Amino acid sequence: MVVAKTWPAYEHLKNQFKEHKIKKEYLALVCGRIDKTEGYVDFSIFRNKRGKIVAGPKQGTGKNALTYFQLIKHIKNYSLLKLKTLTGRTHQIRVHLKALGYPIVGDKLYQSKKIKEKIPLNRIFLHANTLGFFDLNNKWLEFESLLPEELDRILNQLEKTHDS
Repeated sequence: MVVAKTWPAYEHLKNQFKEHKIKKEYLALVCGRIDKTEGYVDFSIFRNKRGKIVAGPKQGTGKNALTYFQLIKHIKNYSLLKLKTLTGRTHQIRVHLKALGYPIVGDKLYQSKKIKEKIPLNRIFLHANTLGFFDLNNKWLEFESLLPEELDRILNQLEKTHDS
């Protein structure tokens, strides 16, 4: 999260978001073993007849959305991904991964009914770990946030049971 302290800083950041110059990277643990090492999800995002946000192949009513993903590793029947949003749509990462068939662990809103194994997690396994932008002097600033303890613990538990 970035917060501007002054109006000029706010305008400067707002323009960078609008022009997609802000670097935002996320980590997500998804259900299933994704078979590609990297790729793009290029699905439109729209509301279905019940009003739920969904993603699917290009449709006239939807908004274009593009998400880049990179496989970090497989752990048991899960995949740890690094993600970058190249557009900024509501729930973009969540609906894109669900549409690909790899919902995010702990995501009650966009979970798949097919997932039988439940991980004891009180939140979604999605973490904004990198944020970069230009300050008012056009100096590039980049910040990294480690995985929260709860998510790190889940990864460690999965890796221990995977190795034994």
